[in-house]
Amino acid sequence: IKDPSTFESKSVIISGSVQYPGTYIIQHRNELVTDIIERAGGITIDAYPLASTFSRNQKNVKLSFKDILKNPRSRKNFSVQDGDSITVGKKTNIVTVEGAVNSPGHYQYIRGQRLNDYIEMAGGYTREARKSATYTSNLDGSSEKVSYFSLSSPKILDGAVINVPTKLEVEPLNITEYVTNLTQIYSDLSQAYLLILLASRQ
Repeated sequence: IKDPSTFESKSVIISGSVQYPGTYIIQHRNELVTDIIERAGGITIDAYPLASTFSRNQKNVKLSFKDILKNPRSRKNFSVQDGDSITVGKKTNIVTVEGAVNSPGHYQYIRGQRLNDYIEMAGGYTREARKSATYTSNLDGSSEKVSYFSLSSPKILDGAVINVPTKLEVEPLNITEYVTNLTQIYSDLSQAYLLILLASRQ
C-alpha cells in the first residue's frame, strides 16, 4: 500500500501547449516526463516538441521531447523529481540568420527549405564569411556544424539559428602544430610497420 504522505508535498509544474497546464503531484518514484504530459491531457495541436524544455534546480536539462513523446519507453525519458518544471513550446515559424551575411535577421520558416535558401534570403555571404565554419543551433539546445564536404545543403528546422562566423572569429590553422602532429603519426605508423615486418620474419 502506497503511503500518501510520501509524495503529497512533491510536485511538478507543467505549462505551455498541453491541455491542462498546472501543478501535478508526483504519484510514484519512477514517474516519467511523459507520464506528467499524459496526465496533463497530452500536447495540443500547436505543440512543438523541439521547442520544449525541462528544468531542474533552475538548470535546463537537454531532453529530446520529440523522441520520448514518440516512444515513452525510450531510455531518453526522464524520471521527475520535486520542483521540476516542464514547458511544452509552440512553433515560432521563424529562422534567424546571424553573422557574416549581408542582411542578418529573422526570416519566415518554410518547411523543406535548406541552409543555402536562408543564406540567399539573407543576401548571401559577406567577403569575411568563413563558410566552412557555419553551424546551426536548434530550440532543443542541439547544434550541428555544416559539413564542408556535404553534397547537399542541410534542411533547417523551425526556430533554428544559422550562425556564420567571420574568418577572424575562427582560429587559424597552426601550420607548425599540424606538421608536428603529422610527423608523429607518420613515425608511429612506421614503427608499427617495422614491428609487423620483424614479427613476420621470425
